[in-house]
Amino acid sequence: ADNARFYLGFDESDASLAKANFPGATTFATGNPLREDMAFPKFTRAEVRERLGAFDEKLILLGGGKSVLSNMSRLSTVLEHVARISGDLKFRIVLSLHPGDRAPYAVDSVGGKGLGIYEEVMRESPVPLVIMGLTQGDLSTSEMIPGMDVVIAGFTGSTTVEAAFNRIPAICLGGEVELRKLQKEAGSRNPE
Repeated sequence: ADNARFYLGFDESDASLAKANFPGATTFATGNPLREDMAFPKFTRAEVRERLGAFDEKLILLGGGKSVLSNMSRLSTVLEHVARISGDLKFRIVLSLHPGDRAPYAVDSVGGKGLGIYEEVMRESPVPLVIMGLTQGDLSTSEMIPGMDVVIAGFTGSTTVEAAFNRIPAICLGGEVELRKLQKEAGSRNPE
């Protein structure tokens, strides 16, 4: 670290904090290249909706995280509330699973059979529900965002930030469990 001559940080505060660890380095705030990618979606709104077979529904993307507890809590809340307001409007919830979510692979320790946790939620859902990330070739969360009417995600991921880049209304949804995770990960209870 003492021999480093330059340091590239996401923002000015990151670059200035780096001085303590890299005293001889010139620091530069370069921004986050992943954020730049968010401004240039792979698919258009029409392409996403066509690939999902959605034409007259209101599409709500629910971004999943690694935590089964957080995912199920958010999913239950969204399904219950959308079912109450649906009336004449047609809604479809699209849950995009995080690659780190192990629930799709959960196995009954007695019988060795897959638990099918998300499949059960799909069968019992009061609102049409599609789960992406269970099969190869599914659209990723980022790829789907431009086709959505609303995006809902937890406090710690970048899904709602990417929705904002695409001018899609975004909601951070979570309770005390999510706030505690946010505090651990980001040092604050305020989502980005």
